Amino acid sequence: MRKSDPTGDIGRGLRQRAVISAVVSKAVSTSTLTSFSQQDTLVDAGTQALTVDENASMVDLGKMLLAFRSASNAGLTGAPPIASLDYEPGGIGAAVLLEDTTAPEFFGKLREGTLTTADFNQS
Repeated sequence: MRKSDPTGDIGRGLRQRAVISAVVSKAVSTSTLTSFSQQDTLVDAGTQALTVDENASMVDLGKMLLAFRSASNAGLTGAPPIASLDYEPGGIGAAVLLEDTTAPEFFGKLREGTLTTADFNQS
C-alpha cells in the first residue's frame, strides 16, 4: 500500500496510528483490566512485540501508554509542516521535505509538550 498511496509515508503513518489507537483502546478497556487471563495475554503479546530499555519499569511503560492515550484523546494526529511529499534528494529515492520555516518550531513544541492540534499541517 505504501507505494500506491498518493500520500506515501504520511498515509502509512496514519494507518499505523489507527492500529496503535485500536490496540491501546483494547488494552485499557474494562474487559481487559478486569480479566487476569486477558492481562496475561496482553503482557505476553507486548513482551514479544516490544523491546524496551532494561532499566524501564512498569511505571515507565504505564506513563508511555497514558501519553499515547492522552495524545489520541486530544486529537493530536497528523504530520509536521511539510513542503513536499515527493522530495528526491540526489536521485536516491523520494522523501518527505519539511518546511524550513515552521518545522523547527513544531519540533520545539513537541519536545516541550506544548504541541496542539493547530500546530499540525501548517504551511
